[in-house]
Amino acid sequence: MNSEFPDDVLLQLERELKSLTPVAPSRALMQRLTPVMHPTAAPAVTSSSLSSSMAHFPWKRMVTPAAAAAAAVAVMSLLQHRRGNAVAVGSAAPADDEAAPTIKWTPMPMKKEYRSLVDSGYMLDENHAFHQGITLDALEQHEWRNPQDNSSIRLIIPKQESFLLPAAADYR
Repeated sequence: MNSEFPDDVLLQLERELKSLTPVAPSRALMQRLTPVMHPTAAPAVTSSSLSSSMAHFPWKRMVTPAAAAAAAVAVMSLLQHRRGNAVAVGSAAPADDEAAPTIKWTPMPMKKEYRSLVDSGYMLDENHAFHQGITLDALEQHEWRNPQDNSSIRLIIPKQESFLLPAAADYR
């Protein structure tokens, strides 16, 4: 054992610590702590003192603005609905050249890149059999390409998988 103190010095220090006994607190300390630890009973709270200190929210004053806001939302919704119908009835369907172009993405084969294989050590399963734990860190890369302009979208997902392998008989 690598230690900077010799064993006899540690044993002597341990004996000295065992010989120490706690001292009772002084009377002055006890007198200062008693009021803090055992506070006197709080004054009784009456309903009149509560009502004078509490502020009530004026719910009656909120009814009129809330009703006005609800009416405004209803009128705006009706006007928007009527405008939408008039536009749909009055205009023809958009031409093919005005339609937004659609992009056809082609999925590419998934690539998996293994980063590290870590030995997690030996573990016991529920049957008290030894198994060797292995953790595998990997990255999965999914890609979609647009064949028209060769643009691509990549999604990289880090994965961590743990495996338990049966341990050999010579695990010690």
